[in-house]
Amino acid sequence: MGISPIANQESTAASHGHAGTLRAFLWLASFGAIVAVTANLFLLSSQLQQVSQNGQQQAFWALSHPGVTPEQRTDYFLRLASNGNSEWKSAILKKLSLADADLSGTNLDSASFVSCDFANADLSECAMNRTGFDLCDLSHADLSQSNMRNSSFFKATLVETDFRNADLLSATLEQANARKANFVAARMGDIFLAMTDLTEADLTGADLSGGNLEAAVLKSADLALANFYGTHLEDTDFTDSNWWRARGFSSQQLDELTLQFAPTPEATKSRQRDFDIWLSRRLDESPDSETDPPE
Repeated sequence: MGISPIANQESTAASHGHAGTLRAFLWLASFGAIVAVTANLFLLSSQLQQVSQNGQQQAFWALSHPGVTPEQRTDYFLRLASNGNSEWKSAILKKLSLADADLSGTNLDSASFVSCDFANADLSECAMNRTGFDLCDLSHADLSQSNMRNSSFFKATLVETDFRNADLLSATLEQANARKANFVAARMGDIFLAMTDLTEADLTGADLSGGNLEAAVLKSADLALANFYGTHLEDTDFTDSNWWRARGFSSQQLDELTLQFAPTPEATKSRQRDFDIWLSRRLDESPDSETDPPE
C-alpha cells in the first residue's frame, strides 16, 4: 500500500522543521559559549590589570619609604620605569645600581637620584626636567636628545657622557667632572657651570648664552661655533681651547683671551696654526693696525 503525496509532504516539512530547530539551538549554544568566553576573558583581563596596578602601587610605596635596601629599590624602580610610570616626586632614589640600564624614552621628570650608578646607561630621548643627578656616576652614559631643563648634576661624574642635542636650559653642573663629555649642539642657555671640569669636552655648536662659567675649566676643549654671548667668565680657564672659533665674545673679551690664553706649546700643532691664522686676520681687520698711506 503506497504513501499518499500529502503524507509525504507533511513528513518532509516536519523533518525540515526539526532541522531548523536544531540549527537554531546550535547557533544559540555557540553564541552563548562565545559570550561566556568573552566575559571570562574580560574578567581575567580586569583581574590581571588590577593585579598589575596593585603591583605598581606596592612598588611605588616601597620606593617612597625608608627601610628598603638599595638593591630592592633598584628592582622596584626598573619595574616601574618599564611599565611607564611617570610620577617620581616622593620616590627615594639613592644608591641605585643602574649601570648599563636601557632607560631610553623614559619619563623621569622631577625624579631625585642621589649617588646612583648610571655608567654606560642609555638615557637618550628621556624627559628629565627638574631631575636631580647629584653625586651620580653617568660616565659614558647616553643622554643625547633628552630634555633636562632645570636639572641638577652637582658633583656628578660625567666623563665622556653624551649630551648631543640635549636641552640643558638652566641646568646646574656645578663642580661636575665632565672631562671629554660631548655637548655638540646642546642647548645650554643660562646653565650653571661654576667650577665644572670640561677638559677636552666637545662643545661644538653648543649654546651657552647667559651661562655662568665662573672658575670652569675648558682646557683643550673644542668650542667651535659655541655661543658665549652674555656668559659670566670670571676665572674661567680656556687653556689650549679654540676659544677664537666660538661666537658671542665682545671685542674686549677677545683681547683679554688673546693675552691670557694663546695656545701653549702643549696644544696641538693644528690648533696653534689655526690661532696664528685667526690672529693675523684679526690684526689686519683692526682699525688700529697700520695701513699704507694713500698715494
